[in-house]
Amino acid sequence: MSLRFSLGLLMIVVLTGCQRLVEPVMEAERWPVVSTTDGRKPAFEEMISLMEKARVVYLGEKHDNPHHHRMQRLILESLVARGRKPVIGFEFFSREETGLLLSFVQGNTSPMMPNRSADEEERALRRRLNWEHRPEWSDYFPLLALAKQKGLMVFGADLPTGVRSRMARVGLGKMVALEKRFLVKSTLENASYRLLMQEQFANSHCGMAGEGLLERLYQTWLARNEAMAESIVTMAGETPGEPVVVILGAGHTQYDMGVYERVAVRQPDWIQVNIGLREEGNSLQMPVREELAEVRRSFAPDHQYVWFTPVAEDPDKVDPCRMVKSK
Repeated sequence: MSLRFSLGLLMIVVLTGCQRLVEPVMEAERWPVVSTTDGRKPAFEEMISLMEKARVVYLGEKHDNPHHHRMQRLILESLVARGRKPVIGFEFFSREETGLLLSFVQGNTSPMMPNRSADEEERALRRRLNWEHRPEWSDYFPLLALAKQKGLMVFGADLPTGVRSRMARVGLGKMVALEKRFLVKSTLENASYRLLMQEQFANSHCGMAGEGLLERLYQTWLARNEAMAESIVTMAGETPGEPVVVILGAGHTQYDMGVYERVAVRQPDWIQVNIGLREEGNSLQMPVREELAEVRRSFAPDHQYVWFTPVAEDPDKVDPCRMVKSK
């Protein structure tokens, strides 16, 4: 009787946990995912099985699309439901902020404030990260809260904000030695990739960036990708056998380049799954000059898998380039 009761209780727990995921999984099934290599449309559970076997999973997002953040959470919850303990890396947090993130998720509270509420802990973390006035907090904090609830490892992957900002503004040559200690020298020499990325930087700056700025932006881009790749490989060693799930802008893994390629250089035998979350009806690729179209075709597709989601609804969103050009 005792054994039957225990097994029954276990089934209730398992079924309750599964039931909680049924509705969002059904919703996700309505968002098609397409393999760019063969055009297949794998089901949600097939994608989760694929991620289980990977060493690194990239969830390339459009930062301000809430559907992308919901999908990220669902993927992480689904991996946990299968008994996995994914490590979560964030582009939006820098490497030196990892200690703050880990202290939050692991419950290392100050002995001076042993009885803080969950809301107080959240406010304290937001203040320490200097995110008090950043609206993106509501997108990323739920992932940190999930990590805290499930006992998952987290880390910040990018360079410190001040370092990458200075590099983009003044260039590597004018940075002081202490700043340079944060950087990992890039070995990537790819003229075609340089042309494509500089074209995208020019578009994102409304066509008003000069050659000097474009080159500085590209060097900063390389430095950031190197830093994130190094962070990923380092943190993967903390939990062998578990996938590292990286939350980052889709451009950082576009064409299987960027962070993806830099990790592959360090760990060529690792299985990496490159997923681009894309708004339905929108192309990730920015327009390029006609003479660069053939260069772009020489690369891999945008991502190994493209997962289509609804478009982010923001009636108040203003086109910054239209504002600049109207002045």
